[in-house]
Amino acid sequence: MENLVLAYILIVVGLILMAAELFLPTAGVVGVVGVAGVIAGVAIAFNQSTTQGMVSVVVILVIVPSLGPVLLNYWPRTRWGKKFVLSGTDSDT
Repeated sequence: MENLVLAYILIVVGLILMAAELFLPTAGVVGVVGVAGVIAGVAIAFNQSTTQGMVSVVVILVIVPSLGPVLLNYWPRTRWGKKFVLSGTDSDT
């Protein structure tokens, strides 16, 4: 059972690191570590049982696409996002 807890901790930390990649200028290092954490967590969950592994994959496939647009909507309001996103004038419309 403790392996399953470790798997879910790795998945959550990996998802947090992938979200942090939008806000931290790390040239992809934090994102790669996040993806590796998610993959390791799913592998541990599959090692525990196939059902737990499939549940983990389904949850990730639901969370990532639904959380992605929320973070991308928030990103232009951050300090780093303001540097990368151009703001148009109101007269352009």
